[in-house]
Amino acid sequence: MPLKIDGKALEAASKKLRRLRLTDVGGRKEQPCETLKSVLQRGLGGLYSDAAVEYILKFGVKYYLEAREAECEEVDHGTV
Repeated sequence: MPLKIDGKALEAASKKLRRLRLTDVGGRKEQPCETLKSVLQRGLGGLYSDAAVEYILKFGVKYYLEAREAECEEVDHGTV
């Protein structure tokens, strides 16, 4: 049975992912930490929205689940 992506869980996970620190804090204003959101905002300029992180996460999880399901089918059929 394939797993489904829950919308509320996806929203909560993307909110946490946006705050994920990619670098440490080197001081308050001298060198603030880089978060996933700050990197995407800088990289995408005016095109960034919080929905972008949710979109990336949604399809990342979807592709992972599909690969995992295919792997399980291979094991069940004895091809691995």
